Amino acid sequence: MTFLPVGKGKAAVSSLMKDFADNPGNWKTVGALVETAVNKKAKGGVSIQTIFENESGERLVRHTVLTRAGKVIDDHLRPMAKPYIDP
Repeated sequence: MTFLPVGKGKAAVSSLMKDFADNPGNWKTVGALVETAVNKKAKGGVSIQTIFENESGERLVRHTVLTRAGKVIDDHLRPMAKPYIDP
């Protein structure tokens, strides 16, 4: 299954991100990957990639980086997990 949204380019991804923010009930969690953070600011912390899928099968990944103390230092959406994973 692909992580790339239907459509082309940044406009398609932006459209999915807007839909995710405006209609959270249309998205469900379908997978997650938790691993040691590589960000130097998060030394000893974790990187969490949560995979969401909408009713059309399109996916977005929310990437959250936490310090060892649990402080969020990065939180953003992207069109695919890094490295690629298939939940």
